[in-house]
Amino acid sequence: MSRREEDRELREIIDLDREILERLPNHRVTPTRIEFREITMNPTQAGSTQVFTGTLQPLANGTTPAAAYPAGVTFTVTANDDALNSGALSVDQTGTIVTVSYPNGWVENASLPLVITYESSPFTPFPSTSPSAVTATITPSAPPVAAVPTPTGISFVETQ
Repeated sequence: MSRREEDRELREIIDLDREILERLPNHRVTPTRIEFREITMNPTQAGSTQVFTGTLQPLANGTTPAAAYPAGVTFTVTANDDALNSGALSVDQTGTIVTVSYPNGWVENASLPLVITYESSPFTPFPSTSPSAVTATITPSAPPVAAVPTPTGISFVETQ
């Protein structure tokens, strides 16, 4: 059998494996964790909105699809600042997008930086050794960006 035939046969086997996994009732692995990244790059300050996107772990690898929450799982987000717990925080129905809308007049506590806690409702894990719920912590505060000095002049050096 040639190398090309072996490759074709392996691809057929992988395709069959995927088809079998798709027919299984609980073929997707449930998440073991979620990692959030802020995508809007807006400041953590009054009047701003920040959006954090989550990536579920484990990721897809070869024949195993990426992790997904089972149907019916719900999500909650809470902050360590009560001013944000009355409508300023939201999480979408997929559990992977968290939005923080900082109310006008809101000021972050300098001695207690903002922390947002994310939690899923319990679910039946697959495989059974995986966790039955996922929690994460989002810390939106970042050190202030240093001011870039405004140029006051320019000089040139002649080279030969």
